[in-house]
Amino acid sequence: IDPNHPVAICNGDTLFLDKFGKLASDVDAYGANVYRGDYGFGSFWQQVAEAADKPAFITEYGAPAYSGAGLTENEAQEAQAGYHKGNWLDIYNNSAGFANGIGNAIGGFAFEWVDEWWKNYEPALHDTKADVVGPFPGGYYFEEWFGILGQGDGKNSPFLREPRKVYSTYKELWNSSN
Repeated sequence: IDPNHPVAICNGDTLFLDKFGKLASDVDAYGANVYRGDYGFGSFWQQVAEAADKPAFITEYGAPAYSGAGLTENEAQEAQAGYHKGNWLDIYNNSAGFANGIGNAIGGFAFEWVDEWWKNYEPALHDTKADVVGPFPGGYYFEEWFGILGQGDGKNSPFLREPRKVYSTYKELWNSSN
């Protein structure tokens, strides 16, 4: 439709991917919010290649730095870092030029840069009530805890930015890939 600018779609995982592939051939790239676990995105890349034959990117992925499953704060941050690392490596390994990957990955956006205290029940508290079940450390989606950067105990929020273990993980991954 617009030959001068690439156009992409953002979807929830592979929902309606078959329809996108058949009915939206003018779209240049397929993006999706995907949360499947610390191993990566599973069959996502293959599914996009088969249904749409387009470049693909993850518009949202990540994990909370809180588990609610008896993990210490440090263990939960380690689990978050491991989750991000597995997802990042899956994107990297499915990029063009890798023998074992599909070759259609063009990137991804980590969710979220900073914890979002305002999302659930009490804006002034860092809520530890789970939203829904999910493929995360501890098995639940603690939406306010997805930040690569935390805000400490909230006394200096919303201005404080404390790098978590996942921040260092990304720094290591970035430096090793250049």
